[in-house]
Amino acid sequence: MDSRIVHLYVTEELINDLGKEQKVDSQHFVKAVKKSVGEMRGGLCQKALDNWDNWQYRQSRRGYPPYIGYLSLFVLAAGRETEDFSENAYYPRLRELLAEEPKTGQYPNFQKMHQLWEDLEKWSTEDKNGEQGIFNCLKVGNNKHIGLRLAQTLLSEKDRKGLPKFFAEAGLDSDSSVSELAIASLLLQKGNSFLCKRTQRLLASNQYEDLRQALIARVLEELETWDGTFQESEGAKERKFSGTLRLCCQLDKVAQKAEIKLRCHTKSEFPEDGLLLQVDGQGQEFYFEEYDSEWSSAVRIPGLNWEQGLRMESNHISLRPTTVVT
Repeated sequence: MDSRIVHLYVTEELINDLGKEQKVDSQHFVKAVKKSVGEMRGGLCQKALDNWDNWQYRQSRRGYPPYIGYLSLFVLAAGRETEDFSENAYYPRLRELLAEEPKTGQYPNFQKMHQLWEDLEKWSTEDKNGEQGIFNCLKVGNNKHIGLRLAQTLLSEKDRKGLPKFFAEAGLDSDSSVSELAIASLLLQKGNSFLCKRTQRLLASNQYEDLRQALIARVLEELETWDGTFQESEGAKERKFSGTLRLCCQLDKVAQKAEIKLRCHTKSEFPEDGLLLQVDGQGQEFYFEEYDSEWSSAVRIPGLNWEQGLRMESNHISLRPTTVVT
């Protein structure tokens, strides 16, 4: 994740997976947090602040931030499956996670937790120079205290794993110029099999527009860093490569005619012997050589009708049509 945007996304499944070898799970994690707080005056948030203000950490800035477990707990509560994204729904979920009465109302010093999020950004960008990723202290919604946690949970683990195949199915790549409106429309059309129910509800809702816009921005962020690979199905060992076909127009002003050709664009390396691509369902084959970084040579396709779209496949790569390039 060097120099890439990262989020502190924590789920019960993630903690369970991390704790397999030690035979511990998310409940052990919650118990460990509660035990660390004990009967401390000021409670959970004060304990997190004390960890941040620890003299040794503040002076040396070595190792991982000691408060990261507490922020993880806050994110774990924010990401629990619910149809309600409102501010009032967060505190009961946090209390329920801690086996307390699920009532509304802030914990003491909860409004100071933004200092920890800001310090995490400083740690990732200044102390570590982005070597373990760049964390941005972003919030969504009107309440900055809740918004900091929601910003980490807009995409579930299922969403993040499904997006590469969605991008491939939608004919996109990391260089695609696609608007927020267009990506939202594609997600609603094709997202049923890739996105969790909570994300689908948010996309279709008009009630939480700020969260919806933040979610779409996250999807575009994932697209920008996508390497063009995807898995056909969950758990599949083989990774497939996806790219796009770009229309190129060479204009001859003297003869007053234009010649339309196709180029392949892919983030994956071209095979040394080039690509032999077959038109889906037609049996026609065309040979593309590497021309420049990420681009193939231009190839003339007789009888090409770009209004109908075109799909080509090979043992190396699967390509779909996208933006016209002139």
